[in-house]
Amino acid sequence: MNSQHVNYWLVIHAIETIAVDEVVTDTPILVNADDEECVKRAMRECVVPSVMRWTSEKRDRLKLSLAYFLRKDPYFVAETAFVYMQDRYMPDPKDGRTFLIWLWECLYPGESYEDVDIADVVEINDVFRTYPPHMG
Repeated sequence: MNSQHVNYWLVIHAIETIAVDEVVTDTPILVNADDEECVKRAMRECVVPSVMRWTSEKRDRLKLSLAYFLRKDPYFVAETAFVYMQDRYMPDPKDGRTFLIWLWECLYPGESYEDVDIADVVEINDVFRTYPPHMG
């Protein structure tokens, strides 16, 4: 049986591109983390282009990881992401699960995270293991 690896740091790295862009431009990008239109605009402008530059293997692992954590513990992942990104203009969302669902909808329009097969998934939540296991 071949297990698949998920890592919540992949989700965090995707989200943090908003905070990085805010620091680089010294401009708030996401001023209201609870407003769907504002969040999705920031994700389309920052997160999606950044993730599209990732390797296809890393993007596949992000998709699996996001689907897995949306079904398992989206609140923990969202809280961890925002604690990790302390130096930012971006406010914390009141509902981390909804925020992650909006992330999913921007990255995978027309797809349902509930349709992703998360059987035989093994969590490897290590910031240094955001690449496939054979890559480091």
